[in-house]
Amino acid sequence: MIFSLLHDGERWGELAVSFQDAGCPMLSVQLSGPQADENFADELLQICLLEMMPDIGRPQAILSIPDEWTALAPKYGFFPAGDGSFQRPAEEEFRREAGISYCGLACCLCDEQPGCKGCQMGGCSMTKSCTILHCCGDKGLKGCGRCSEFPCGERMLANPRMRAFARFAAKMGDDTLMDALQTGAKRGMIYHYPGSLVGDYDLPGNEEAILSLLHRLCGYPKD
Repeated sequence: MIFSLLHDGERWGELAVSFQDAGCPMLSVQLSGPQADENFADELLQICLLEMMPDIGRPQAILSIPDEWTALAPKYGFFPAGDGSFQRPAEEEFRREAGISYCGLACCLCDEQPGCKGCQMGGCSMTKSCTILHCCGDKGLKGCGRCSEFPCGERMLANPRMRAFARFAAKMGDDTLMDALQTGAKRGMIYHYPGSLVGDYDLPGNEEAILSLLHRLCGYPKD
């Protein structure tokens, strides 16, 4: 599949999508317009990941991009594959038994604390000091999104992804949220880029757009 990249009616390049022998989507980006700068390349990679990966149904992606834009690849979880291209990690490990934290972190996908059983199972190293955990426990709530004061001024809830996850879990249930995240993992979505605390679910940038992405992964049509 080849897509022309147009801006104000002017052709700035093309995006080609093909599939490798192992079923991985190969994203080949060619930029040609005189104004096709780094910001344009940056926006294009976001579009590829947000508009294609959630629906493409393949576990990995390989990126071929002009040399002048290769510094952008790690920002989106792509790392050198050894042949001049970039590749994303294989399907993330999904541990449903770890569940969703009170604040909206996806313990089922988090790899920050190897062996952690999950927030609600008392496995987090921050259990004793976590004000959100104790607040939800005192109120008998399964998560922040179920609180009448949500979102409050807790620092953790300043993160749009966590607010969206907590709100989605409150409305649809933890199991439905984990179903969406498991589907995302199978399709190549990355919760945390290697060495980072952000990932594909942070790319939409605001709570409503993240909620829309989760609904897509549940099988609802795109807006």
